[in-house]
Amino acid sequence: MRILEQKKVWILTDEIYKIAVDMIHQTISQLTKFDAVIGIRNGGQHLGQDLAKIEGIPFYFVEALYNATNVPYSNTLPSVSIVSSDISGLPAKLNVLLVDDISGTGNTLIKVRDFVSQLIAPSSIVTVTLCRNEGCSLTPDLFVWAPRDWVIFPWVQIYEEME
Repeated sequence: MRILEQKKVWILTDEIYKIAVDMIHQTISQLTKFDAVIGIRNGGQHLGQDLAKIEGIPFYFVEALYNATNVPYSNTLPSVSIVSSDISGLPAKLNVLLVDDISGTGNTLIKVRDFVSQLIAPSSIVTVTLCRNEGCSLTPDLFVWAPRDWVIFPWVQIYEEME
């Protein structure tokens, strides 16, 4: 269960995001050669596209819905839903980077990882997130920060939702 202390909202700036992307790139470049990046929309799309471009490999997406809104401290939906994807034509046995912005409970990563495994039977799936909430039930293979509160990423638009 994710931990939200409600003491401060973490705001990730573009500058810090770029440093994190470089750190992730430096780490994954020492691992196996990856064939594809699959970003979990919406949050993982930005990181996924950036890593795919740096690595020179194709980007794909799986859109999953778990947070009902981007408003800080909003509740999750009862379960994760796969909304759409563009991975159905991918060949089997790929080495895949599965990317999201945050793993709050672990439920989205688990659901999408299982979906990808069933649909394309990859050789490997390495999970990467910028953040892993300290209460998360799943630890991604690679993450940068472990906040105990809400995180706002550079691409998140919350202001019109709060009005």
